[in-house]
Amino acid sequence: MKFGYRFFGNSIANFLSKPYFDFLKDKVSHDFLGREIYDLGCGDGFATTRIKELFKAKTIVGYEINDDLIKRARKRGIEVKKMDLGEDFPTGEMVTVWGVLHHLGNKDVFLNKVTRYFQYAVFCEPVKNLWSFLDGGEPLPEEEWKNLFRRHLTNCQFLRFKDSLFIFWRGHQPKIY
Repeated sequence: MKFGYRFFGNSIANFLSKPYFDFLKDKVSHDFLGREIYDLGCGDGFATTRIKELFKAKTIVGYEINDDLIKRARKRGIEVKKMDLGEDFPTGEMVTVWGVLHHLGNKDVFLNKVTRYFQYAVFCEPVKNLWSFLDGGEPLPEEEWKNLFRRHLTNCQFLRFKDSLFIFWRGHQPKIY
């Protein structure tokens, strides 16, 4: 875990996030609204509260490994469960992964789990740029992100805003006979 993340979490990203959520307001498909959401890597819960509002979540639970950030998220009123996503993985209706995937080693394994355990997924990932080294993770160029997601999330939709790529995926629903 990066030193800065342990103590400051995603404070800078929180400060700069409003325009990104404003951008998404009128672009979220009705299919993604009113779901039970599992926010993986919820950090201090700041983005989780915005995600809850944006997607009009029926319920939302955050998952985080950092004890300090779990405490902060709980102070924001977020239900948080401690989990190492490399060791365990929740299952549910819809998952949000906000700026987390570029910090993980094996993105393919993670995305396979998402498609196995969830019906809907929304990702937000930074696109590699001149300032990416400040992030602490390893953002990919836009086309590499798209190729990675297309390999795992059939028919996903992409939206680009400034330095971030948003990915929306709706899995196959069981047929009702």
